Amino acid sequence: MNTYESILNELAARARAGDRAAGDELRDRLKDDLAVLVRRELRDGARPSAFGDRVRATARHLARYAAGPPDQERLVRRVALCLLESLCEGAAGGRPRSQRTRETVRV
Repeated sequence: MNTYESILNELAARARAGDRAAGDELRDRLKDDLAVLVRRELRDGARPSAFGDRVRATARHLARYAAGPPDQERLVRRVALCLLESLCEGAAGGRPRSQRTRETVRV
């Protein structure tokens, strides 16, 4: 495992333990790398894969709500952010953001 992977694994572990700053840093470190992967998948994704299926499904879902023909780079960024949010929710123990927020509010 290289240093970058070690850092990501440490951040993910801290995020799972509830460290919000670690979750934010994990998002920041992954967003550009994930955009590259999404862009490549949307451009060249001929071979089926679970990641590719998820990228294309998310892109189709987001494109339905576009006012006109989607700007390809904007679509790439939005798909990457959606996937990143899903990934980081998993790192935070699998609870959706809305539930994590509710847990901090006294009723």
